[in-house]
Amino acid sequence: MDYLLSWENIDNDGHSFVSGKRISTSCLPELDYGITNKKQRCLILYLSKRFSADIKEIDKLHLSLKFVKSQNAIVLTLKDLMFSNLFDDLIHSIYKEIHDKNEDKIIVQLFITTFLKWSEFFEDNNHSKMTKNEVQGLFGELHVLHQLIKNNVDNIDTLLSSWRGPYKEPHDFAFSTVDIEVKAIQSSKNTISITSEQQLENHPDKGLIISVISLNDDYLTGQTLKNKVEKIRQSIVDFHGDYSLFYKALSELELTSQNVSIYNNFKFTVISDRQFNTQIDNFPKLTSKELPKAISKLKYNLNLEQISEFEIERSYCVS
Repeated sequence: MDYLLSWENIDNDGHSFVSGKRISTSCLPELDYGITNKKQRCLILYLSKRFSADIKEIDKLHLSLKFVKSQNAIVLTLKDLMFSNLFDDLIHSIYKEIHDKNEDKIIVQLFITTFLKWSEFFEDNNHSKMTKNEVQGLFGELHVLHQLIKNNVDNIDTLLSSWRGPYKEPHDFAFSTVDIEVKAIQSSKNTISITSEQQLENHPDKGLIISVISLNDDYLTGQTLKNKVEKIRQSIVDFHGDYSLFYKALSELELTSQNVSIYNNFKFTVISDRQFNTQIDNFPKLTSKELPKAISKLKYNLNLEQISEFEIERSYCVS
């Protein structure tokens, strides 16, 4: 990212509709960030004078978008500072889409499309609070996602799309050659729970790995869900990924970068991170293919000591 948003260096005395700064001289379109005369943060896209457009105003709870004819500019305004960090991410996403474009029609289409895609992340969710076990499970999935990103920086958007846990799909991560099922447990436990006969069922053409993340409650130096979300967000920035893929997955869990902080009372330290290959012959598992049709909704535990022979060298490099 070749720019820095310095909001504290912009002021509006109330006489100007907007006071702003150019985001970057390397951005082909004239894209400014600024403060409106109502002291609201905004993003301004100035269009060439030869371009005319009939752009209808879009007014949402925390965002608005309108075309200012006198400036021949599109102004995207944040109405609630509670979403300021998310707004910065939206700006980055728009910048990424349009910075190298020079045709107004394409630039406007990309600007509005990106705004509409992101606007759902600025909604107030009626969030059903998670239990500690659910928080622990999500912490484990975020840990694995972060490890995947660090080890596969050239495929970050593919990695973000591979996270399927929030969508209630059979496995937590799905790739072309392997799926990963994540089990986050307290380090004092020696078993993992298999919650259905489908959970260890693999696709015929790819493998299935169980990642067991052992955690300790650590209220002094541990990490929270918010810490994990921020680390992943920074990795997406560093490796030029698409934020919206990550925020879309969080929204499936009714989480935002704001309300995730309600779980700050849960803090964990990762003690170990182990992987087991369920495709090795004689791995103990019960799947729907092996069960009589009369049996369903199966749940059972696997003892980690008893499956130690199936443990493999930990690797988060995927293809």
